[in-house]
Amino acid sequence: NTVEIAERLGLTVIRHEKNLGYGGNQKTCYRRALDNGADYVVMIHPDYQYDSRVIPAAMAATAGTSAAPLRSGSSSKSSPAAARS
Repeated sequence: NTVEIAERLGLTVIRHEKNLGYGGNQKTCYRRALDNGADYVVMIHPDYQYDSRVIPAAMAATAGTSAAPLRSGSSSKSSPAAARS
């Protein structure tokens, strides 16, 4: 059970009373992060669709600027190519 494993690992688990779908889940998580004072929110898929090793480069390119309120990666590019885009 994913919820039980996440709770055992000490992760925050958010439960919806009804299925809100993928978009509803994202909205809930973004809102929770912002409500808790997050300056940045990073969302990656748990199926390794995206390489989390590019997060530091993406954040470094964004830090201290107002030019990139949203960064979007590509799951169809290799990690070096995705880090440059």
